[in-house]
Amino acid sequence: MKKIKLIITLLTIVLAFAGCNYFNKKSTSTKEILKIGVIIPLTGNLAFLGESANTGFDFAKFYFNKIDSTRKVEFYIEDGQGNPTISINALNKLLDADKVNIIFSTISAVELSLIPIQEQKSFMLISHSTHPKLSNVNSLVFRHSPTVSQEVDFIKGRINSSDRVAVCYMTDDYGVSFESALKSASITSQISSFAFQKGEINFNSIAQKIVKSKPDKIILCAGGSNLCSLIQKIRELNCNAQVITTLAFSVSGASKNLGNIINVSMINFKPLLAQTEYISYLSDFETLTGKKLGTAELLFFNSALLIYKCSASSVDVKYISKEIKSKQEYELLGETAKISNSNDIMPNLEFVEK
Repeated sequence: MKKIKLIITLLTIVLAFAGCNYFNKKSTSTKEILKIGVIIPLTGNLAFLGESANTGFDFAKFYFNKIDSTRKVEFYIEDGQGNPTISINALNKLLDADKVNIIFSTISAVELSLIPIQEQKSFMLISHSTHPKLSNVNSLVFRHSPTVSQEVDFIKGRINSSDRVAVCYMTDDYGVSFESALKSASITSQISSFAFQKGEINFNSIAQKIVKSKPDKIILCAGGSNLCSLIQKIRELNCNAQVITTLAFSVSGASKNLGNIINVSMINFKPLLAQTEYISYLSDFETLTGKKLGTAELLFFNSALLIYKCSASSVDVKYISKEIKSKQEYELLGETAKISNSNDIMPNLEFVEK
């Protein structure tokens, strides 16, 4: 009998020890890794946009490690070159080889090409483009960017109903959708449209056509550092009409090349003012890397920060989606992110005068 009691006691101790050991291992297990795939143009004509995004994500890695070094966040960055076909190949690599189910991207044409795959494979897509078809896709697609309709509404206040307006746009998805939305807004009945192809470098002909229409206002919807030459040619033809540019003009760096050209109103992101909790991290990052963070860089950082905040308990994309929409408003770095019913996260805009 004593022998049986001894055996039972020993078994109880062994099982208790094993149980404690099991729960200790479970409680100290590694947290889930937050994996974010990124498809941006690091080469080609749109590399400037990819560079801004990359710097924003570099700061995100730096900041996340500083505030909690035990929580692992990994970024898998692919060069989509601003090309839909190349970007789809990059997406397949991220999904299949890297096992990523959260994707950040930019450029309307690229993101529209990713949507059918997103609908099939149900990964989370964070867009940074303006095309109307990127709104209200499904519960896992969010857009952190101004929309075409937001830009049109913003421009309305600069146009009188009696103005003759020339809208000049690039024939990409962004330009075509903007021109259509502007006409549909019925701001004025006197709108003339002038389109040019991507990669256009000789603006003589289109400048002459614009000036011939005798506009009171010229709206330029396109991005590219060479667009200042179009405005310059318009001025050389003795047309001093106010030029209003959409966000793409400023983000592409074209605004830096204006020189002595005046009477230009440029849509830009409203400057983000860093809260006290971020200032020291920003300073340390810029000192360490030599990289400066502008508004575009911080926009991409804030996208990463939003996902980071909403994945604290789980990296499951459905959980993250519910978390994002549960509060509808988040305080990020210099930005109050308000999530609309159509999953748009729209930053504030302002006009910069030249």
